[in-house]
Amino acid sequence: MKGRRAFAMTAFFANVRREGVWNRTAWVLWLALLVTVPVTSFPAIAAILGSNPVSPMAMIPLGLLVILWLLPYLLSGGSLPRLTAPILFFFLVVLLSSAIGLSLPIEPYKGQTVLSRELRSLSTLVIGMAFYLIAVTLPNTELRMRRSLQAVYAGMVLTLIWASLQLQLVFDSTKRVPLVLNNIHHLFSFRDLLENRVVGLAYEPSWLSNQLILLYLPLLLGGLLTRQSLLPKRWGGLWIEAILTAWCAAILIFTQSRIGYLSAVLVFGALLLALTVGLAKKIERRQRVSAQMTTPRRRRSIRGAVLLAGIGLLALTAGLSAEALSRVDRRMTRLSQIPDRVEQAQLLFREEAGFRMADHLGMAERVVLWHAGLRVFGEYPLTGVGLGNAGFLLKDRLPAYAERLDEVRVTFSLSRPEFPNTKSLWVRLLAETGVLGFSTFLAWLAVLAAGGWMLLKTGSGIGRWIGVAGLLALLAQIPEGLSLDTFSLPQLWVIPGLLSAAAWGHMRRIGQDHSRGVAGD
Repeated sequence: MKGRRAFAMTAFFANVRREGVWNRTAWVLWLALLVTVPVTSFPAIAAILGSNPVSPMAMIPLGLLVILWLLPYLLSGGSLPRLTAPILFFFLVVLLSSAIGLSLPIEPYKGQTVLSRELRSLSTLVIGMAFYLIAVTLPNTELRMRRSLQAVYAGMVLTLIWASLQLQLVFDSTKRVPLVLNNIHHLFSFRDLLENRVVGLAYEPSWLSNQLILLYLPLLLGGLLTRQSLLPKRWGGLWIEAILTAWCAAILIFTQSRIGYLSAVLVFGALLLALTVGLAKKIERRQRVSAQMTTPRRRRSIRGAVLLAGIGLLALTAGLSAEALSRVDRRMTRLSQIPDRVEQAQLLFREEAGFRMADHLGMAERVVLWHAGLRVFGEYPLTGVGLGNAGFLLKDRLPAYAERLDEVRVTFSLSRPEFPNTKSLWVRLLAETGVLGFSTFLAWLAVLAAGGWMLLKTGSGIGRWIGVAGLLALLAQIPEGLSLDTFSLPQLWVIPGLLSAAAWGHMRRIGQDHSRGVAGD
């Protein structure tokens, strides 16, 4: 009897998947999800979650997609690519760490218990993984992948337009936010606009920066590097990607997010270095067929000169960028003062030199929390303290320097409802999931990078485009992981999902071609 019921249930969900209306509805919801990615603190969702700033508008279509698409897909026997195995195993590790965390002697704090924090944190991870799995399974053809990118572009243009309108606040000497702009912004966020930084449709400037550097810029640069565009060639081709890239870069500057600046320097620096290496190899190949310059020593000299010129150009670009950014964000001028400050701090404040340098750069509040989080990891290195539980233990592990920081004192004040966190995804993974969870998460990123590299080398069309974008997004995630530590923002999952889908489709085509070749033999 149980077997018949299971079979009937599987058949039911299989029929649901085949229903045209259901599939079309799911597809419309998916496009809506991609368009709404920029809205990260939607008031209607925030009211349900208790004014939680991490309340993306995309959760509305996501919830419907889970019911209409993801559950029917999985329950009817839908398959997942091997690239998803590490993140699914990571989820099991998180469950293990959380189970162990329930047994630890952790006292309630700010009205929250270990169980309530774990359930809340697990729910954010489930939301993030739902974003990822839907991105893996729904855009399963090249046409659907292209339509998905068009929806991403639509959301990008909307947030860029709204962010550009906010530029008047940055350049306005009165530093007053017009009431009409705030009222419009409150339709998408429960937070006011800022006088000196753009936030787009996001909750705060660093979240807009995170969207630009993890989602929009990688896709735009991927299109430019692979010479592909969402516009037909007869309409101008790549000009739309070039314009949007410049627009995104300009808005990124006015977010004044230093982590965003670091991520952008890393991504553009890696691109410049890769292009330099490619140029050196191209020149070397030409010289090999030249009748005049065929000696290996001569070829090596030319290649070395090109690489040296590229590195010099990279250093010059970094210096000019830092100078330009200092005109927008005065905090960047402190970078040039670091050498003198380091020497002074080492002489006068040997034990606190690192914290003083971080304070000079305006980052001490984050650094002391990273320090406390790493101390938690040192005490529970294997499986951590369970997802969401690091905040219970941070206060007693803060360095003495934290007492001088107003923001940290406010964070740990019992009169404030905010629950403390490590302010870093990497530190959070170490403290809450230990070596086991951290290494599993990194293994997933490594598998994604391998998939992106495969698409770059052997893929074609939009698959190669997604492969390049995925590699750039994964590179940007390294510094971005020092900032946001939540799992529920969709921009963290969209490109990994599209990358997994593209690599999965590419590997299936290779398998089919191989099978046809064997059959032909």
